[in-house]
Amino acid sequence: MLDDEEYDKLVEMGIKALGIIYPDETNSPTIKCVTAITELTARLIRNREFLSKIYVAGYSISALELSEGTLLIEKFSINRGGEERVGLIFAEITGSESKDMARRVLKILREWIKRNGKFEAADVRNYLAELIH
Repeated sequence: MLDDEEYDKLVEMGIKALGIIYPDETNSPTIKCVTAITELTARLIRNREFLSKIYVAGYSISALELSEGTLLIEKFSINRGGEERVGLIFAEITGSESKDMARRVLKILREWIKRNGKFEAADVRNYLAELIH
């Protein structure tokens, strides 16, 4: 989780929450990190079937309109143990006017993950804190 100041800066950019979905050792999608608990992120955390649907959809779409809000999605892949695995970075945005800014943040985060191979909560939180300051 981000501190209040960092979270406020994300919201000013039109991002309510950022998170990462990545398959666990059984290839089931799991939430690796999330910057805020919103109605949508809570649903992703609590409802594994919903999380799986978002993960599968994220392979072929870059945005999704849901009853709780709009989700932008960027894919990334990491080679772990000789196996290529796909993860998703998502941003829940505050409105359509924030799509461009949120998309830029997602792309920057995707490139950072690809370069560093890091996507654990602490690593992502530290990078986001650097990025938004």
